[in-house]
Amino acid sequence: MSIFKKSNSDYKSSLSPEDIMKMPNRAKIIKHARDWVYDNSWSEEPDVIESYDDFRILRGVNRHYSGGLEQFLKDGNYGNF
Repeated sequence: MSIFKKSNSDYKSSLSPEDIMKMPNRAKIIKHARDWVYDNSWSEEPDVIESYDDFRILRGVNRHYSGGLEQFLKDGNYGNF
């Protein structure tokens, strides 16, 4: 199952991909998010994941990471949000 298909999660993060794009450390966050997608993808090939734009990667993390982008940033030691 693709992590980019519709999620069954009802969780809504207080952070959006647009919020991440405004952060000065966004390149590091996006690389970490992309690495997480590579590690947790079941159907996408690496070259397909590489073709995804940053917003798609961040939307997938927000939708499928337990706690959304907010928890992803906390777990990655990017601060509390």
